Order: sequence, then C-alpha cells, then structure tokens
Amino acid sequence: MDHFWRWFLNRFIYGIFSKWFTYNDRRVVDGGVDTVAFSTVAAAGSCPSFKPAFLQYNLLFMVLVWLASGSIS
Repeated sequence: MDHFWRWFLNRFIYGIFSKWFTYNDRRVVDGGVDTVAFSTVAAAGSCPSFKPAFLQYNLLFMVLVWLASGSIS
C-alpha cells in the first residue's frame, strides 16, 4: 500500500496539482504584480514635474483637499 500512495502522490499531487499551482502563481499572481510595478514606473516617468522634494507638499495638499471635502467627520 505504501508503494501505491507514493506513486499516487508523485503522479497526481506533485505532478499535476503542484505544476498547475506553480504555473498559476508565476503567470497570474506574479504577472499581475509585475504589471502594477511596470505601470507605476511608467506613470512616474511620465510626470517629470513630480519631484521627491515636493512630496511633503503634495501629501499636505491631498490631506487638505480631503479635509475640505468633508470626508472626515
């Protein structure tokens, strides 16, 4: 019976299911993360006026707009 379970695990569980899950992880999950990362880099490259030195002013402006819009009660 041990030989049967070892064969079953090797053939079906490790052979079919783990290959499919690995494919799904590499193509779907990692592909989605890569797409978001590349989009972020492309968006940052298309905004040359955005400089890290002005980050605090941009964040301050967003918070002030958020407060002025009445989102915080």
